[in-house]
Amino acid sequence: MTTMPEEAGMSKEDRIRVQDALKRLGYYKGGIDGIFGPLAREAIRRFQGDIGAKKTGRLTAEEASRLVSTH
Repeated sequence: MTTMPEEAGMSKEDRIRVQDALKRLGYYKGGIDGIFGPLAREAIRRFQGDIGAKKTGRLTAEEASRLVSTH
């Protein structure tokens, strides 16, 4: 499993990896730019709901790691 930091500690590259994973899994339809705008936040909430996590729209390190490791 890939280890990711919590959202506050993410680099732009980390955020791009998150957006790419969200898009690949069908959660996100926006551009891959490393910026978590409204579309990315909604995609994160949908992902969190699907994994049984609290739908905050902000990723914990565990959630982010799980997301980018999902194929």
